Amino acid sequence: MGWRGILRGHGPGPGRLAVTADLRWTRMRKIAVVLAQRRRPPQELWDRVVFALEDQIMVACAAGHLLAEAGPAVLDGHADRLAAFLRHHRSADAYSPSLTDHVLVALTGLDDRRALPLLTARVADSSSFLLGRDFAPTLGRLPAADLLPALLARLRAAPDGHSVEGALALLGRWGAPAGAAVPLLAPLLGGPYARGACEVLGRIGPGGAATADVLADLARGRTRPARQGWPGTANPWHGRQSAAWAHWRVTGDAGLALEVCGSFARAGIGGPVLRYLGDLGPAAAAHVDDVRALLDAPGAWTRVEAASAFWRITGDPEPTVAVLLRELAPLRDARLTEPAGAAVRHLGAIGAPAAAAVPLLRDALADERRAHERILFDERLCRSLETALDGIEGNI
Repeated sequence: MGWRGILRGHGPGPGRLAVTADLRWTRMRKIAVVLAQRRRPPQELWDRVVFALEDQIMVACAAGHLLAEAGPAVLDGHADRLAAFLRHHRSADAYSPSLTDHVLVALTGLDDRRALPLLTARVADSSSFLLGRDFAPTLGRLPAADLLPALLARLRAAPDGHSVEGALALLGRWGAPAGAAVPLLAPLLGGPYARGACEVLGRIGPGGAATADVLADLARGRTRPARQGWPGTANPWHGRQSAAWAHWRVTGDAGLALEVCGSFARAGIGGPVLRYLGDLGPAAAAHVDDVRALLDAPGAWTRVEAASAFWRITGDPEPTVAVLLRELAPLRDARLTEPAGAAVRHLGAIGAPAAAAVPLLRDALADERRAHERILFDERLCRSLETALDGIEGNI
């Protein structure tokens, strides 16, 4: 069945009531399949998804999930309809609170301030699942001042696992403007969310200086946080490098970070330590040989992060670009992997010396096929590709 056949009898208009809700739901799922496979389907498909918010609850829920994943371009012109739905959100909440959350995310993605009052209330509500890693990039586009008071209120009232993980993802997006969260982050350094708390404190920077001594003890291994699920065990904590990096960021003293992160690099351990050494830049020059050795590591993620770190430490793009180009290979088959997505971002940061990547990046952006089963992730890839091309071609 083509897309016109899918739409026949679907959505508001004559004949809608003659089609059962089950059939309309089935057609919405078929629309979802098309939207998940094609980047540039007929706009009418996205329009019908918006109209389906007025349908019965199971159809509206399927539509809401799609809208939260959509990019702003396809929703342009529908902001008033989304805002109108939110004015009557209590009817939807009686059946599915997540439907309201999804529409809120869609309206927020349009930079529409009408979402803010309800969004603030939902962020503060511990029963809402609006806080989540998937939507942190969208919510993080708002100024910290808009959501931070509500977020802190939620953490004080109900610091459950979902709230803490979602809050960390959002606070990390804001960085320094989230400094008011430091008193609530400090206790997390003693528990299962210590590594995430280190990451956020590092992004806040000098505003987190009050935690410097605790971070130093964690980095040196003098103390370690309690580990959820393994009470009383002697398992080593694998976040020492995160604490050392955060210590540098909050104090400005790179000595401990160089010592700890350098030791991990010498041991051939990749992952975050390579990002931390890259952040240190030329100050980490003593460890560049250890980083270079990881350019040929077995894991694609390690190779990509080693390539970025090597460039950021040395300023030499030659080996870096060659490694990153190889890691773009999955995009030729419209397949997004985390290393390929990171390679796109790193190439854009390098700029003009990465000009050899332009044809492949253009082809990946022009591809009609989505590179991930989640529309949300493919839309972010497209924005990364556009940003990378701007960064490279704008500096040639």
